[in-house]
Amino acid sequence: MKVNNVSLLALLALTQMFQDPIVLGQNTESIKPAKVLKQKKMLINLNTASLKDLEYLPGIGKTLAIRIIERRKIKPFQSINDLKYVDGIGEKKFSKIKTMIAVK
Repeated sequence: MKVNNVSLLALLALTQMFQDPIVLGQNTESIKPAKVLKQKKMLINLNTASLKDLEYLPGIGKTLAIRIIERRKIKPFQSINDLKYVDGIGEKKFSKIKTMIAVK
């Protein structure tokens, strides 16, 4: 299922109605949430997000996205702070993305 701009706007409208963030990586395939993520309207679930979803996070490229996926295969994330255990994600990078991620 590809999400187009109309679908993304519909999701955003629903989020506004219910005041709950939309969590990416749950029953979705690749989606382009960069602008919406910055507005803190959507969250990326570290335990279910696709490689592409993870790459939309600032400072997370393909290599780090692969490391995140490999880490969750070994042990699912219990909290967003567990992301700091992934090699290459320090306090500075974590502080830039912590408002854009979730663990469900």
